[in-house]
Amino acid sequence: MVFKNKKYFWLTVLMILMIFVSTSCKKEEEVIKESKEQTESTDDKKENKKEVGSKKKENTVSKKPHIILEEVHDGNFDMENYRYLYTMSSVHFNLREEDKEFEALRNALNEYNDMVDIRFKEIKEELEEYSQNDKDSEYPATTRYIETKSYVMRADEDIVSILNYEIEEQGIRHPIETRTSYNFDTKTGEQIELKDIVKDREAFLNLLDEMSEKDYKELEITKPSTYLNDFNQGDFTGLTWTANAEGVTLYFDTYTLGNYEEGTQMITVYFDDAKDIFEPKYISKEKDYVFPILHSDMTLRLDVDNDGERDMVYVNNIYEEPEETGEKYTVGSVVVRGVDTLEFEGFDSESYIVKKDGKYYMYHFMAEEGDVNVLYKIDLDTLNKNEKEYRLLSLSRNSLYKENEEDGGSYKILEETLTDPDSFIMETTFDLLSTVTGEREWSIGKNGYPREKDDAYKITDRVVLRTKSDISCKEVDTDGNIKGDAIIPAESYILFIKSDAKEYMDVRIIDKKYVEDKEWDGMDNKYFSLKDYTLLDYDGDCYRISVDFGDNEWMGTVDGVDIEELFEGILFVG
Repeated sequence: MVFKNKKYFWLTVLMILMIFVSTSCKKEEEVIKESKEQTESTDDKKENKKEVGSKKKENTVSKKPHIILEEVHDGNFDMENYRYLYTMSSVHFNLREEDKEFEALRNALNEYNDMVDIRFKEIKEELEEYSQNDKDSEYPATTRYIETKSYVMRADEDIVSILNYEIEEQGIRHPIETRTSYNFDTKTGEQIELKDIVKDREAFLNLLDEMSEKDYKELEITKPSTYLNDFNQGDFTGLTWTANAEGVTLYFDTYTLGNYEEGTQMITVYFDDAKDIFEPKYISKEKDYVFPILHSDMTLRLDVDNDGERDMVYVNNIYEEPEETGEKYTVGSVVVRGVDTLEFEGFDSESYIVKKDGKYYMYHFMAEEGDVNVLYKIDLDTLNKNEKEYRLLSLSRNSLYKENEEDGGSYKILEETLTDPDSFIMETTFDLLSTVTGEREWSIGKNGYPREKDDAYKITDRVVLRTKSDISCKEVDTDGNIKGDAIIPAESYILFIKSDAKEYMDVRIIDKKYVEDKEWDGMDNKYFSLKDYTLLDYDGDCYRISVDFGDNEWMGTVDGVDIEELFEGILFVG
């Protein structure tokens, strides 16, 4: 399960560091990102070229809020026994925009974040007390954890709808899984109850029962209407629900409608089936939209072939459970549309329903072997009739680390969400002067293909190199326009800022006080890391270093000289 993997974060960091090699090592020949080519139609390539071109950024006021999820992780690691005593995580809801238009929503999200912090502190105190007792025990218990994953199901001019999935390990037979929802009016910031959206309660319950029978007819579960009539005296308050562009989804945790074997139920009532029972304000008015589809538990019914009938669409994870370990882990996923299926091999994955120009697509993000992240664009109408189309992209995730003393570590991850087809941030990893990760803004273009909105990737890694000699380059302004020739002096520390991921890297010179020298144990090679990550938020003039790969497709040269002769601290992941 994805959450259990996170509890070994710092061990994973150590393992990742082991795969970094110096430039004197040979890179493996079978590199997935070299063999997988970006696929997009000729029309879309023209559309990309037209939009990116010599475009300049304009300070326009966004009409839609864009939520950034800030994951906060903490834990206590027992170095003596080399195991975690506990791990925990929570999620803050932040806004990408700073517009005054969203001031009420921002205040509401800040209040929510304050509430989360109070609960986080209380839980940490409980886990600390428990872990100290467990540490001294002759028979240590299973690692305790309580972790949260959040999904933004919709964020537009009218509503921000978020689902929290919390899983807690208390040392009993099964971890406890709980779902809660938070729905905000975008303009007022007020929290919305289901009764604020549903005008005709009885009609809604009838549709809910009908969809439950379609989606879960093989299960012996209680009718949702029976449960809801008894819950909070049937007034539709305190329920876990979200809204997406297609309708309203209710979430029933394990044991709510049935026994443990029946699992969780997620049932959607669609706006198009009975618009008059919903408050018009909250019915989506967008023709093009995108929202998450949750794996293994969520079934949607979408008219993907425009025949007037809804088709069943869902995504399941594929698991293996070796006898020697007895621990289940993900080895792939399968997309299902009606009776057609499409399988993928990999580890973690997440999926999104996309509607563009009247057609349904799916964006399927997959973490594959070799630490490669791939975005597959799937036409839900044709599904298994077309070759898999992909790009080496994933939604942006920026890690901010803050190591504690010897008892563990805490860190934060800023995670992009995908709710606006006209604006979202994706990242990719590439080799240019080092192995680096960069992000830029995208939109969903013609035929559902992702389309760049920025000229270059903004580098998010803390990569610093030191020049061994003077480097000839160009000086460029903040828009990438060349101002003239320039020289980067020898013994300069340069920080990566932007790149096209193909031919050039824009850098800035920074002071030595911002640089940390590091060495690999047992190796003579030195590398450098940026101490202050805020220096990456730079929007001024840069030095542009052009790299020519020629026959040497990995290392490259600058003015005919191998890069390892010009720079110190180069690192590639091999």
